[in-house]
Amino acid sequence: MDKRIKLFIYNTNDSNKDLFPIYELLKNNNIPIQKFYKIIDDINEADFVILKNSINYILENNLTTISYIMNFCKLHNKGLLYFCSGDYGSTISDPNAICIRLGGFKSKYIQPTFIMPSFIDDPKNKITGTYQYIPKTEKPTVGFVGHAYKSVIKYLKEIIIHFRVKYLGLKGKHNDKQSFYASSIRRYNYLKILEKSSLIQESFIYRKQYNACASNQKTFKKNKDEYYNNINENLFTFCIRGSGNYSVRFYDTIGLGRIPLQINSDCKLPFEDRVDWSKHIICIEEKDVKKMPEILSNFYSSKSSEELEEIQQNNRLLWEKYLTKANYFIELSHDLKKLI
Repeated sequence: MDKRIKLFIYNTNDSNKDLFPIYELLKNNNIPIQKFYKIIDDINEADFVILKNSINYILENNLTTISYIMNFCKLHNKGLLYFCSGDYGSTISDPNAICIRLGGFKSKYIQPTFIMPSFIDDPKNKITGTYQYIPKTEKPTVGFVGHAYKSVIKYLKEIIIHFRVKYLGLKGKHNDKQSFYASSIRRYNYLKILEKSSLIQESFIYRKQYNACASNQKTFKKNKDEYYNNINENLFTFCIRGSGNYSVRFYDTIGLGRIPLQINSDCKLPFEDRVDWSKHIICIEEKDVKKMPEILSNFYSSKSSEELEEIQQNNRLLWEKYLTKANYFIELSHDLKKLI
């Protein structure tokens, strides 16, 4: 008996833009994932209907409407499994829809929602130096390289971008609503709290724009090298959301076997029901950011060098088992089977 999850593709167009990653893997004949999922042509045999492209792409290009998609699923008595991409995302408010998304807000989910990690290339292949576990030193080392800048002009630019997206959402683009969040300014302010503390050893590179607005390939590579090497060389990396409520840096840090110093902004992390994230990261509520140095220092003091090395080992293993593209969807299949 074939126990694979059977997927019927609701194909609205021939575009290969913003593809549902599970569709992309299956179409590329990824052998591991083919043992858990199967694309079929007969909708009557399907466990789920899935959208070939992200719901964002479909709605933004007026390929069809949410009501038409859901009416199709209800006509055939099938649940919809869809992918919500981007910083803002688009949510289908229907109990028969199952959402896979990067971010959003944990307290606002209105349907079965699974958080998908940012799928990154192996960050071990991005560093230029040697990879080894970081031993315990006198003070915890915290790194950060990225967009963190504070000015009146920066604030105005970010608020204009926010309201432009919000306006487009009201005009039919279906972006999820979210409050204004000046991410680069908050990063700057929070990093300064760490920088001023004598309890930690910081290694920060502030950029005024994303990727320092690299104008050529040489500068782009230099910036990327600094970013990955900084994570590799520090036991902890400061991680906070950007425009969307998730952090790619968080997954780069886990993938390199380092420890994220994560600011919780109503985030949900992948597989919270079976991954005890408290054993892998330091999570600080946003209301407690002024206590960051003390929280980090107390955590660090409570761990031996052997325990800190074990966390690094386990974080790398966690990324390999749960957070790489194929393995994520293999693990997710166990959850989806419960919903059939």
